[in-house]
Amino acid sequence: MNRVSPDDAPTPAARPFSGLESWLMAVTLPNAATYHSLLNDPAASRRRAYVWVVVASWLPFLLMVRPTAGATGAGVGALALDMATRAAAGLAGLALLAAPTHLLCGLLGGSSAYARLEYAFAAWYAPLLLIAGLPLLRGAGVGAASPLAIYGVLLGVVSVRAVYAFGWAKALAGTLLWPAVVLLLLRQATQFLPR
Repeated sequence: MNRVSPDDAPTPAARPFSGLESWLMAVTLPNAATYHSLLNDPAASRRRAYVWVVVASWLPFLLMVRPTAGATGAGVGALALDMATRAAAGLAGLALLAAPTHLLCGLLGGSSAYARLEYAFAAWYAPLLLIAGLPLLRGAGVGAASPLAIYGVLLGVVSVRAVYAFGWAKALAGTLLWPAVVLLLLRQATQFLPR
């Protein structure tokens, strides 16, 4: 049950994929073979993953900025601060997804470099971050983002399968166990808050 099927065997990348190709593959072809190809891409690197996340966190903001927003020194400073904050939040989000998952997968017997998981996660996290930040989706409210979050969980499980060569059960446990623990802890903590 926890074995990787022959269809999920690693396939080497014939050429480097562009960032857009990587994002499209990660989001539209969710299977272990796709993530193996992405991980075997000669251009795969931690730096590239970070660039993807930063660009994805900036693009929705830059689409909304008025051309006159940076006309003054204070406006330029505010824009720079906003962009730095968005980049830091995007990178922190990637770390909060990847670090606990890597720890749990190691406890479940998985053996892979953290950078590989981070790259696999960035391949789907960056485009979903970009989509979630678009004004149309943000204006629609939290309910519109829920299907996107659920799809992100599915992509996380698939990428964990590829990175650690896990079956579905271990991939689900490695991906979903830490959010469940956090939710339980938050639920317990709210009992102590004044009503």
